[in-house]
Amino acid sequence: MTYIYLTISILIFFLLIPFISLIIRTPLNIIVTEITSCPAINALLLSIISSSVTVVITFLFGTPLAYYIAFKKGKISTFTEYLVDIPAILPPAVAGIALLMAFGREGIIGKFLSSIGIQISFTVIAVILAQIFISSTYYIKAAYSSFMAVDRTIWEESQLIGVSDFKLMTAIYIPITKRFLITGLISTWARAIGEFGATIIFAGNLEGKTRTMPLAIYTAMQSDLNYALSLSVIMVMCSLIMIYLCRFMIKKDAGKI
Repeated sequence: MTYIYLTISILIFFLLIPFISLIIRTPLNIIVTEITSCPAINALLLSIISSSVTVVITFLFGTPLAYYIAFKKGKISTFTEYLVDIPAILPPAVAGIALLMAFGREGIIGKFLSSIGIQISFTVIAVILAQIFISSTYYIKAAYSSFMAVDRTIWEESQLIGVSDFKLMTAIYIPITKRFLITGLISTWARAIGEFGATIIFAGNLEGKTRTMPLAIYTAMQSDLNYALSLSVIMVMCSLIMIYLCRFMIKKDAGKI
């Protein structure tokens, strides 16, 4: 038991001390001064809005995909499962380059879009696409794992009586696995709001346009440490609030079961 408590203490200390150091090094008056500046507000709003849009799109498109992977077995389903897993282990910088080659001005799809006056790279749309590409995998994996954990006889009997997949997914599987889906969305949101590598390559670092909080912190570290520290503290606070609210919702929902 001594070994267990010792290792636990060391790990907790290692995880906690960076946050304590961040808070100690950043007085409240500096936080208030820096966070009320226009660039900081713009970066914070862009991060919250873009990551929220990412979560909504991921839920709308990722849930049917997770259902397909869970129940429609075959070569296409297996390939799709591998495809979904790739962004989780792919370096974000590589993801950004891949997105740029696909949707950039000279990209495979971007070149055609540019010819009709539509630009994706270095816009807010690029910020959202980068977040979806990197973070959606966390929700999809959680969703199809939770779908597969449900008694399979429900799906088999539904197929026998002719219940459509859409109705089965929306009326049965989503309500049953709601808590796990929320957990997956939390992971997706957390990954999206912290996305950096793919965003800076595909969307750029344009103040007031594509500069999210992680990019703002990176930029500030090169010239203004207090500004970077203030933004970092705000990011920590936002993350804690979001996680608390989501977990509160999960516990509240669990109490009804």
